[in-house]
Amino acid sequence: MQLFGAPGNPIWQWGPLKISDEGLRTGAMLSARLIFFGLISALLGVTTSALQLADGLEGVLLPLAKLKVPVRGLALMFSVSLRFVPLILDEADMLITAMRARGIDPFEGSIAERARKIVGILVPLLRNTLLRAEALAEAMAARCYDPELPRSRLYQPRFTWRDAVALASLVLLGIVIGIV
Repeated sequence: MQLFGAPGNPIWQWGPLKISDEGLRTGAMLSARLIFFGLISALLGVTTSALQLADGLEGVLLPLAKLKVPVRGLALMFSVSLRFVPLILDEADMLITAMRARGIDPFEGSIAERARKIVGILVPLLRNTLLRAEALAEAMAARCYDPELPRSRLYQPRFTWRDAVALASLVLLGIVIGIV
């Protein structure tokens, strides 16, 4: 949308569609920002465990605890969500493979046929996800889990010089992307 909607000197025009120099520059910058955001997110996901991400989120949100926001509960939900995503994707892949083994390709046919086949994947996927969530809730209740009680940690997180270098690099990258 940035490519076609921005004012400026027209580079190319076909009917009502017009690409301007300003639109091209703005679109390129927006694309670069999205690509950098995706790369940084992927790097974070590859280098940081779900537990570390949840602990980091809890640390960032900790000032909200003064406003009675359930910070530990939010961090727990985030951590459980991160753990469930790969399980759900694996289960969806398994259901699709099972459908294909029966000679049904869920991505072929008309839109109505594909929608019907996808429902055949989503219903058991949702059922199994809810069963898994219920089993997790029962296991947590059996262990008397209370997010409001203080937690002990095997490894205490510490801010080191490597963290400072990484933070400074990200701030510098953000400034460069914001200026250009």
